[in-house]
Amino acid sequence: MQTSGWTGLVTRIVAAIMAVAALVVGLMFSVVLLAIALVLGVCVFGWMWWKIRRALKQAQADPLTAHQRAGQHGQVIEGEVISSEWKDDKPR
Repeated sequence: MQTSGWTGLVTRIVAAIMAVAALVVGLMFSVVLLAIALVLGVCVFGWMWWKIRRALKQAQADPLTAHQRAGQHGQVIEGEVISSEWKDDKPR
């Protein structure tokens, strides 16, 4: 059975319109998901920045940390590291 030229043309037009509509709907969903991910990322970044800023302020206010930065009341302990190589009879 052969379909007329108009029916085949209408079917192709409807299929093209449905394909374009599916692409538009898919694009809309991807934009919404991208926006949600962006908002979550900004929120996590802001929370981390707030926590780090607070921790740095507490560390600067801590007297023990200030002494550690000053070298234990201005005293510097110097040392020397002596290293030796391990030698054995086995070739590597």
